[in-house]
Amino acid sequence: MISNIANEVKTSIATNLRNIRGISLGRQIAVFESDDWGSIRMPSKEVYDTLLKEGIPVDRCPFNRVDSLAGRDDLDGLFSVLSGFKDHRGNHPVITANSVMANPDFKRIKESGYNKYYYEPFKKTFERYPKLNRVFDMWEQGISERVFYPQFHGREHVTINLWLNLLQSGHPAFINAFEHQMWGLGPNLVDSGYINIQSSLDAASYLEIPLQKEIIRTGLEMFKETFGFESRSFIANNYIWSSELNETLLSGGVKYIQGMKYQLLPLFEQKKHVHVRHYTGEQNALDQIFLIRNASFEPSMQNYSPECVDRCLKETAVSFMWKRPAVISVHRLNFVGQIEEENRKKSLLLFKELLTKILAYWPDVEFMTTVGLGNLIQKKIKRQS
Repeated sequence: MISNIANEVKTSIATNLRNIRGISLGRQIAVFESDDWGSIRMPSKEVYDTLLKEGIPVDRCPFNRVDSLAGRDDLDGLFSVLSGFKDHRGNHPVITANSVMANPDFKRIKESGYNKYYYEPFKKTFERYPKLNRVFDMWEQGISERVFYPQFHGREHVTINLWLNLLQSGHPAFINAFEHQMWGLGPNLVDSGYINIQSSLDAASYLEIPLQKEIIRTGLEMFKETFGFESRSFIANNYIWSSELNETLLSGGVKYIQGMKYQLLPLFEQKKHVHVRHYTGEQNALDQIFLIRNASFEPSMQNYSPECVDRCLKETAVSFMWKRPAVISVHRLNFVGQIEEENRKKSLLLFKELLTKILAYWPDVEFMTTVGLGNLIQKKIKRQS
């Protein structure tokens, strides 16, 4: 009892601290930011079962347990929920779908003896999966119906040099995963050192900065070629990136930087990260604007407990109390059912409950994309200057 009360107090304090600093817009705005679209993660239920039998504890991590490329059933279910709601301005809730533009080309990497990295656009990855026939058509449908709005999450979701080094050294778990065309074994499953295999912009050396700039440059070019418009915002994999990359992001059109309250800044040879705090509306030296997540809705990580709805509502209430927009984190894994269909069904039911209550509690709420929110903040900053 006392422990529960203490935890609630700590949570309340932390939620308020996330909102103390930031820009006030005088409007109740809700943004749903969803990461990992386009990335493979777990290729199939068959691969999941095989890796588990071979001693890799993929059941310990929800991303390995249920996350995968989204199929037509997944997108149809998500879009049906979103299109069933409107705010008082007539806008549907919209998923800002933070997307990685490529996946590793496993065949060519293996042919190189793991000495060289190759990648393929995610649309080509879709073509190799029979269940993903014409899935990109549905992405375009979601964009046209204003319920799905892609933004840039990186070129790929793997730390290239670390991964190649692990493969070259014959690391059993990563070699095994590679043979099944996956790589995303996090530190809670396999020890890969202090760098997470998923953190594409983390590095052990400052000498990797030029490579990272090239990754961002080519990734943003791929984004524009794929969608026909530039990505105005960016969210780093695992929230880790060097501020030296901001200029490259800006050159590619990125005005807004998504993130949690802390940027994890690599210290390279010191083998650690520094926590750099940011707040919504903060500008860096390049006039890029930070947009900070202050709420989360992650039912797949919380065993589909109704508490995930209550928690998100409380966090949204605090953000509105402080006159901040509610920027809600909701990863792709909550909406996919290729590995476990019940994952999608349970999460979507809770998502419908969340949207119903948001509209009931805050009739004046406005649903926006990350870019819509960023544009609004930018206009206010210009008026104040």
